[in-house]
Amino acid sequence: MAIAFETIPKELVSKSSVYDYKVPLVRLIEEINNEGAVVVTRNNRYYGVVDRKALGKRRNLTVSENLPVGKLAVKTAIVNAGTSINSVIKEFNASSTNALPYVENNKVKGMLRRTGILKAILSLHMLSDKKVFDAMSFPIFVIEQNEDVRRAKDLMDQYRVKKLPVASAKGEIYGVLRYSDILRFGMKEASRVSKSNKGTVSVGGTKAGDIASHDFRTVDADSNLENALRDFINNKSSTIIATRKGKPVGILTISNIFELASKEISTTSYDVMISGLDDYTKEYESDLLNELNRIAEKVDKFSGIKVSYIHLNVKRLNSRGYQMKAMVGLTNKGVTTVHVEDFNLYKTMQTLEKLIYNKIKNQKELIITNREKD
Repeated sequence: MAIAFETIPKELVSKSSVYDYKVPLVRLIEEINNEGAVVVTRNNRYYGVVDRKALGKRRNLTVSENLPVGKLAVKTAIVNAGTSINSVIKEFNASSTNALPYVENNKVKGMLRRTGILKAILSLHMLSDKKVFDAMSFPIFVIEQNEDVRRAKDLMDQYRVKKLPVASAKGEIYGVLRYSDILRFGMKEASRVSKSNKGTVSVGGTKAGDIASHDFRTVDADSNLENALRDFINNKSSTIIATRKGKPVGILTISNIFELASKEISTTSYDVMISGLDDYTKEYESDLLNELNRIAEKVDKFSGIKVSYIHLNVKRLNSRGYQMKAMVGLTNKGVTTVHVEDFNLYKTMQTLEKLIYNKIKNQKELIITNREKD
């Protein structure tokens, strides 16, 4: 399998909408549904992402029309021009988001959606030797279309799933019910209720078939997984029902794809530690960890050199910017140290990365030169 050390192509980044924490969620339901995700800020600073998956995490069928969008925001790692596809795959697998904010000069400039990385996985043939059954979730739980939505919710909670196939009275697949479908329906109803109802509405009593999605796709469980990848990309679907001889045997989601891809990626782990973070820089810890792991992956491409650890100390210098000191331990090659200061956290990290890479590269070339002299 190809290992995706390549950085994110800019063409995979799409535009994003940014909203304040206090904006009512009911005003944004359609946009989240159509665009996939929105960015949330608080006090003009990045706060998190709200997407269809975040909607599906809400385990309450009673919703308020004044619920602020920030209540459902998920704090995610940010990505930038230097983030590797490898790191993004791992982040999508570990997080509960469908999109990651793309940042330039500490400002959100766009959104990296999961479908963009699916294109990278497909173009790199990272899962070309896998079948659909290697990634799908099973056994499959089905609900009848006339069942109450509350029954669907109970099944989802019991079996910890976010999607259920909906069957007709004849046992044929009628649609797919997602937890986010239930919440979106509740939000729409909440936006219509009067003040006499105290601004709340329950979706109990609604039939599962009434709000199930009918744009589901099917794929043979024994077919090549890349066929399903193309389906996800071309048809903008998030769930595909896996069948065998026409009968449903499992559910394949984009999350399943990232879980499998993450397992297939090199399992190399590094001892990465960050110290010195304060209340302001602490929120960027996951981003710094991603960058340090990316540096380690990049250095490990040099033959004969392997990173054993990276220790980074970060210090905020008030008006003078940031100071970073890094120690990179190389197996049987000693320790490389780098010290850098800059006014911008992102630029400081970029400069640190370049200095580490160039210093180790020069060390590698010096070793080769000395060998040639001998």
